[in-house]
Amino acid sequence: MDNFEDIKQLWNSKNTLDIPNLEHIQNVVKKYHRKRKRNAFLVTSSFVLCGIAFVLIIILHKPLHWSTSFGVILISIGFLSGLALKLKSLKNISKNELKSNNDFLKDLIKDINKEKSKVNLHLIFSVLLLAIGYGFFIYEEIKDSHLELILSYLGITLFAFGMYFIFRPFMKRKSKKKIQLIIDEIEKNVC
Repeated sequence: MDNFEDIKQLWNSKNTLDIPNLEHIQNVVKKYHRKRKRNAFLVTSSFVLCGIAFVLIIILHKPLHWSTSFGVILISIGFLSGLALKLKSLKNISKNELKSNNDFLKDLIKDINKEKSKVNLHLIFSVLLLAIGYGFFIYEEIKDSHLELILSYLGITLFAFGMYFIFRPFMKRKSKKKIQLIIDEIEKNVC
């Protein structure tokens, strides 16, 4: 009997203010899901629009040199590869919405600590194909002027390096910061 009274006293003395607001946590997670899905949809849509514009350019441009056709092939492979990556991203975002909040938060914490992934290699491969393909594509138009040739290929190289060494790390830091803010907001609400 003493044991029951001890448990009852312990239960009654428990502070109920420490219970986390689950509705707030669910709202934070839903808001993050919606924003991430919207951004992925916008990026995928703009990627598709760029692909359509490229197809129109191919139809209107009649290549006379083999390098232009080779560039078209490389750019097409780069676009298809990037499109596959973006569609996979949309699919993964939809799958994440079906996970429980606990599993989703565990995956977020794993993602924030992950350094390399297959997606990054896929993205680098797509951007390189696009840049190299563009270099071959414009060669026919600039092959007569050495200054235009040098400046164009320098611009393509700077673009590729900028995407890899500046833009990609910036976006990775920004993404990690957003995830950390969500985790901090949830932990602040729990504690």
